[in-house]
Amino acid sequence: MAAQITDKTKLVFVCNPNNPTGTIVSADEISDFLKLVPEDVLVCFDEAYYEYVDDSGYRTALDFLKNHQNIIVLRTFSKIYSLAGARIGYGVVPAEILEAMDKVREPFNINTPAQVGATASLDDQSEVNARRQSNQEERKRLEEALDRLGMRRSESQTNFVYFSPGIPPTRAFERLKAEGLIVRVLGDSEFIRATLGTAKENSKLIKVLESLA
Repeated sequence: MAAQITDKTKLVFVCNPNNPTGTIVSADEISDFLKLVPEDVLVCFDEAYYEYVDDSGYRTALDFLKNHQNIIVLRTFSKIYSLAGARIGYGVVPAEILEAMDKVREPFNINTPAQVGATASLDDQSEVNARRQSNQEERKRLEEALDRLGMRRSESQTNFVYFSPGIPPTRAFERLKAEGLIVRVLGDSEFIRATLGTAKENSKLIKVLESLA
């Protein structure tokens, strides 16, 4: 990505953890990358899934804000907090960038119910921890099943798994859909993305995948 930056580049997005692969960029990789980015280029880190991460090599981009004034860090309440319908999130940015953003931000861009829901979510970290633990257990169970079935996958740090079903993705999609399971087919890639559900739903997914192998 650094090699693609030119004099015309104004903004770079780094999705960490990444969607749709679920993979992360390590702290060392972020540090090396930021050293190569000109100070007049904004680097926006999308950390929508960061609450799910359990890899010790991960560091939020917030840790780099002190030494880099060209960073924007975005978070959302749409994932682990389950407030997708409320359309609420937040960003952490240097004061100078915030001043520029406020000049074009729509007034009253977040409604009161969304703000109340977000505040309540932040105050209930025990629920967040329970969801994180459940997600880790179910993700491990699905990944072990994929390994057993010989289906190639990425190392996910999110609430979804990116894998190759071993047959054309569109065929896999139709087979899964017939069983009431919806996955994401990603263009011409041989991989699909399956979001983790309840333990019962994940067991059903594994059972259907076994029939594909």
